[in-house]
Amino acid sequence: MENHRHVIDFYKDFAPEYDLIRDPFFSYWDAFVNNFFIKHLRGNITNKLILDVGCGTGIQTYRVAREGGRPIGFDISLDLLNEAIEKNKGTYKIELCCADATHIPFIDESFDMIISFGSVLSHIPNFRATIKEISRVLKSDGKFLIEVENKICLDLFHEFIDAYLFNGKLYSTKKSTIREHIKGGLKKGGSVPWIFHYQDGKSKRINIWQFTFSEIEEIMEKYSLIIDKSFGIHVFTLIFPSYLLMRIKSGIVKFVVQKLGWLESFITDHFPFNRLGSSLLLVGSKKKDVS
Repeated sequence: MENHRHVIDFYKDFAPEYDLIRDPFFSYWDAFVNNFFIKHLRGNITNKLILDVGCGTGIQTYRVAREGGRPIGFDISLDLLNEAIEKNKGTYKIELCCADATHIPFIDESFDMIISFGSVLSHIPNFRATIKEISRVLKSDGKFLIEVENKICLDLFHEFIDAYLFNGKLYSTKKSTIREHIKGGLKKGGSVPWIFHYQDGKSKRINIWQFTFSEIEEIMEKYSLIIDKSFGIHVFTLIFPSYLLMRIKSGIVKFVVQKLGWLESFITDHFPFNRLGSSLLLVGSKKKDVS
């Protein structure tokens, strides 16, 4: 796990406030995922064995349980897992463990479905190893729901304006950081620096691996994971910089974000909007073994 020490340290500080975030950015994301579960999974996962990769505090793990699935969640952060255990109190029958996503501790083809929300894959330097492991433990013709950070995102434009016109007052973005973003964005499998601002005013930098739809589709196909559909998240809502959405308390802005989110719900899975947004939700299945 030493290769992922930066992720462990990042979420150690973040764990206590992880479930307390109610700003417009995360509220919209959470509502999107919840609505997705209701629309696409309700009635379809009863008694299915489902693995939650990078389960964090168990938000999606518990959603699976509520919809009748049999969830197992793992995360590399003990701090996040402790939060998950604390809030469960035996309400749902779930299994949780601490593990590295590049070495998933389960036997081949043991899960009916694998989910991974919160762009877990984008936090892992060796994301190819994780994709390979997901394919290994997923049953032939099993389903997957995987979220990744998207390269084609309005926030890069906002950060550029912030760095060059406002000297990094909003995002704490320097011109050199923007150059890193552009360099990482032009490179397949490249990472970009991201500054996260905690509610107590502190901030921490973490590298994020971003993908275009074509890039992640090509990588996943090498491991027999075929994307059937993609959804863009935060396509229209990021006309407001994410920095502001994570801090704003204006009722008017929240109202506008809700309406933009409502509009987005009609086009999020239609081209080209399913290739845009701060992140992409990829839905597909493992190719059947015809041998």
